[in-house]
Amino acid sequence: MRSALFISFFLLSLNYGQAQLVINEVCASNSISWKDEDFEASDWIELYNCSENDIALLNWGLSDRNGALPKWKFQQGTIPAKGYLIVFASDKNRQSATHPHTNFKIGQGEEAVYLFHPQGQIVNQTDNRFIPTDHTIGRTPDGSSTLFHLATPTPGAHNNEADIAVDVETTHLTFSHEAGVYSEAFQLVINTDDNNAVIRYTLDGSEPTRNSSIYDKSIEISNQTEGTPVLADIVTSDSWEPPHGSINKATVVRVKAFIDNQPVSFCHTHTYFVDTDFAMRYRFPVFSLSTKSDNFFAEDKGIYVAGNGEWPNYTHTGDEWERPVYAEYFSNTGERIFEQNLGARVHGRSSRAYPQKSIRLCADEKYGNAIMNFPFFGSDGPDSFRRLILRTPDRMFSQSYFVDPLTYTITKEMDLDAQDYEPVIVFINGEYWGIHQMRERLDQFYLAKHYNVHPDKVDILDFDRQLVAVEGNMDAWDALASFVAQHDLSLTENYNYLQSQVDINNLLDYLIAQLFFANKDFPINNQKLWREQKADAKWRFFYFDGDDSMNEHHFNPLAYYMSGKNYGDPLSILFSALLANEDFRAQFSARFVHHLSTTFEPSRIVDITKEFEQAYLPMVNEHIRRWNSPDNFHEWQQAVQDVKYFAIQRCAELTVQLQSMMADPFIIYPNPAREAVTVTMADKTIDSDLSVAIHDIFGKCIVPAQTSSFASSLTLNMDELADGVYFLYIKTGRLFYTRRLIKG
Repeated sequence: MRSALFISFFLLSLNYGQAQLVINEVCASNSISWKDEDFEASDWIELYNCSENDIALLNWGLSDRNGALPKWKFQQGTIPAKGYLIVFASDKNRQSATHPHTNFKIGQGEEAVYLFHPQGQIVNQTDNRFIPTDHTIGRTPDGSSTLFHLATPTPGAHNNEADIAVDVETTHLTFSHEAGVYSEAFQLVINTDDNNAVIRYTLDGSEPTRNSSIYDKSIEISNQTEGTPVLADIVTSDSWEPPHGSINKATVVRVKAFIDNQPVSFCHTHTYFVDTDFAMRYRFPVFSLSTKSDNFFAEDKGIYVAGNGEWPNYTHTGDEWERPVYAEYFSNTGERIFEQNLGARVHGRSSRAYPQKSIRLCADEKYGNAIMNFPFFGSDGPDSFRRLILRTPDRMFSQSYFVDPLTYTITKEMDLDAQDYEPVIVFINGEYWGIHQMRERLDQFYLAKHYNVHPDKVDILDFDRQLVAVEGNMDAWDALASFVAQHDLSLTENYNYLQSQVDINNLLDYLIAQLFFANKDFPINNQKLWREQKADAKWRFFYFDGDDSMNEHHFNPLAYYMSGKNYGDPLSILFSALLANEDFRAQFSARFVHHLSTTFEPSRIVDITKEFEQAYLPMVNEHIRRWNSPDNFHEWQQAVQDVKYFAIQRCAELTVQLQSMMADPFIIYPNPAREAVTVTMADKTIDSDLSVAIHDIFGKCIVPAQTSSFASSLTLNMDELADGVYFLYIKTGRLFYTRRLIKG
C-alpha cells in the first residue's frame, strides 16, 4: 500500500514538474529577430519556467522529431523561476549555460519542436504550421496552452503584448467608402459579419492592437491639411530644414476585428484624400505608405533618421534595417489600383544622408506575398516585381529633379540594361513626402524578368572604388581581366575571343551614353556588370545613376579613356585594351557618330526635356516647400534651362573631341583605286546617313554625291577619271570628312 501511494505521489509530482517548463516561443526562420554569439541569425527556441522555483536543465532534451529519445540534451544550466532561456537551433551543438546550441535546425513549416523530461517523456511541444520569416509561434500569455502566430518576436521576454497575426480571416469587414479621392468630407462606416467582434482602428499608420481605439458608429474623414504635421517636423539629416507652409495630408484608416482580445480579421488599410484640387495638384500616380512611425523615425531603430547609434541609422543596410509597410498605389485619377504588405529599406549610397531619402520596397513571403503582381510601368513592361525603388530627386548634382530619368528616356532605344521609370508622389502615414521616381532595381530578379535567367545563376559585380561580387562570384571576371592583361588585343584572334566574352555593342553604347551626358560621378563608381553563369555568356553593363550628368558641355572624359589610364574599373580596363584594335576603334567611332546624329540630336533632346518640364511643373512648388530644394521656383526653372543648353551645345563639342581623337568611322577601299571606290561604315550593325562625292584638287565636284539613309556602304564609279589625286567628301550623320583618293 505504501509503495502504491509513493508511486502515485511520484507521478503527480512528475506531471506537476513537467508542466512548469514549456516551449514558449519558436522562430523557425530567423533573419533579424535575434543573433547568436557568432552574430548569425540562427533559428531559436525560447523555454519558459512557469514555476516559482529554479529548474535545473541537466538531461532535459529537445528534438524536431516525435521519437522515443531527444536529439539533443542539456548537460548544464538552470532556468530561474519565471525566467526565460533562448536555445539556438543552429546545428552547432554547443553546451553553454547562457547560449546553448542544439545539433539540429528547424524546418520552416515542416517540423514541430518537442521538449523531453529527463525521464524521457515528451512533456511539451509546438505544431509545425508554416510561419513566415522573422515571425514566431508562441504562447500568450506566457506558459499557456494555446499557441499563436506572433508577428512581433519577443525572444527572452514575455509574449503577453505581442502582436498576434491572423492566418485565416474568420471575421470579415466592409467599408462604406473605398480608399481614394473625395471632394468633400464624409462619415466612414465599417461593418463586421460577426456581432461578437470588436472593431479597433488607428489613424497614425500603425496596425491596430487589442489596446487601440474602439470603433463606434463612424469615423469622420475630412481634409487634414490645416492640422499640425506629425512627421514633417522630424529631423532626417544634418542638412534638414523645416518645411515652409502647410503640409498636405490624407487620412490613413487601419482596422482590425477582435474577439476576446484576439484578432479574427486581417488588418485592413484605407487611405482617403479629401481634396477638390487633387487631380490638378498631382499629375503623377501616388504611393501611400503606412507603418508604425517608430519603424522610420524612432531613435533606436528608425531607418529614416540619424538615431542615437555610433553610425546614423540611415547608413545601415541588410535585413535588420528593413521595416514592414502597407503600400497603396493610386492612379492619377485617385483610384486605388494596387495594395500589399511589403518591406521598406533606405536605398542608395551618399544620398542616404539627404533629408529626403530613396526607399526600396521589397516583396517577401514573410509579408504574405513574394511578388508584387502589377504592371507598374505599363503594359509594355514587366507585370511582376520583387523589388521597386522610390528614388528621390537628386539635390546635390542637379536641381531640375529629373536628369537621371531624362537620360534613361533619351537612351531607351540604345543597347542598355536600364531601370524603367514612372514619376510618383509619396505619402507616409498620410503626410505629403514629395516627388519620387519609381524605378526597377537592377539585381538578379531584374535579370530573371528581362532575360529569363535563373536568379541564383548570375554574377553581378559592383564597382565603387573597388570591385566586389554582389551576386555570384568574381571567377569569370578575374579570368577575363587576366586574359586582357596578358594578350595583345590588336591581334584578330585575341579580339575575337574577347568578343565571345563581352557584349561589345552594349559596352560601346554604355560608354557612349556616359561620355555624351558628361557623367562626372563615373567611372570611379556607379559601375555594375553582369553575366549568366554559363560557358557562352557575355558580360553586359547596367546603366544607372545619371544624376551628375548634363552639367558641363565642355567636359571631355574621352581624353581620359584615350590615354589608356584607368581606375581599376571594369569599363576602363576593357576599353583601354580594346583601343589597340583598329577594327574596334573604327566601330566605336562609327557608333558614336550614329548616336550623335540620331539618339543625341539636339532638337530631340530639347523636345524630351520640355516634356519632362511640363509634366513636373504643376508639382514643383509643393515639393520645394516640403524639402527646400532648390531654394525657389526660379532656381528650378534655371536648372531646366541649363539642361536644354547642355543638349544644344554638347553634340557640337563632342563632334570636335571625337574627330580629334578617334579613327575614321568608315573604311575607304581600295585606295589607290582604278574602276571604283567603296566607302563602308565601320559598324555595320547600325543604319547611317551616308553621303559621298569626289572633288578634284581645286575643289570642283567631279563625281556628284551619292546618298543613302539606310546603308552601311556606298560605291562610286571612277572609270572616266584621269589618273591623279582627288578628294573624297564624306558626310555621315552630323560629321564631315575630307580624305585623299588616288586614281591610278
